[in-house]
Amino acid sequence: MLERASDEGVLLVAATGRSRAAVEHVLVDKRSALEQLARDRGFTAADIVAFGDHRNDLAMLQWVGRGIVMCDGDPAVVAAIQDHTEYGHDKDGVARRIETMLDDGTLRG
Repeated sequence: MLERASDEGVLLVAATGRSRAAVEHVLVDKRSALEQLARDRGFTAADIVAFGDHRNDLAMLQWVGRGIVMCDGDPAVVAAIQDHTEYGHDKDGVARRIETMLDDGTLRG
């Protein structure tokens, strides 16, 4: 992970794959963005299901009512989150889990 200071604070840059990177400001992350969006729409954390696979998803996955990590995600995130997809990225893991949750009634469409 690289850090770069700017007039507005610190930017964090992390490789998320062979040809991808995530750039974030230290004061803004997926959790805080989702929390603000939920508050604006009248939802609580308990109302939200989120999927993630990388360390920049961890705070969000821990905050939501149901955080689900991709089974082939970052090992640190897989270890930290109890609920995992059965299938990985290359096997449509998110789509399959959503279908299962709709079928068994744990998610309403």
